[in-house]
Amino acid sequence: MSSWLQKHLILSFTFIMVLAGCSGNNQAAAPTAAATTANADLTGAATIQLVASEKEPMVEIWVNNVQKLYAVELELTFEASKLQIVDADSQKEGVQLKPGVAPVPDFNVKNEVTEGSIHYVVTQIAPREGFNGSGVVATITLQEKLTDPTAISIKSAILVNQDGQPITATIQK
Repeated sequence: MSSWLQKHLILSFTFIMVLAGCSGNNQAAAPTAAATTANADLTGAATIQLVASEKEPMVEIWVNNVQKLYAVELELTFEASKLQIVDADSQKEGVQLKPGVAPVPDFNVKNEVTEGSIHYVVTQIAPREGFNGSGVVATITLQEKLTDPTAISIKSAILVNQDGQPITATIQK
């Protein structure tokens, strides 16, 4: 299957899951972690960015200033010769990122690290409300602390609300 077809099938599936969930009438449990505004400029538009820890060998993927976030699809690239990503879930085959809370990962469509690339797609499931504010989308655990911030970057980010509509967001460097 071509990567173009695979990408669009995954995105279509995510939208279908989001739209199918819109008719739910039951109340879902609240997210386990609240949104934080630590990295947010509350007057600005939605952004997505990588934030390297100064103390730990990890990089967090943050979304800031978002409203009604329901699903996210991320593609990242990294220099495999400079970074070794540690698996966040040894119970599953392959290497995965640690899911965050923005959006709550009720359904994991794809969480895959391959040689030099990361593909992460999660969605909430209705009747959960969309995520508002700022928070961690996922965490990338590294073998060693990140010393070269250019060794990893966000290639593309698609944010979607509960109605399956795109949310405009800027990728911050």
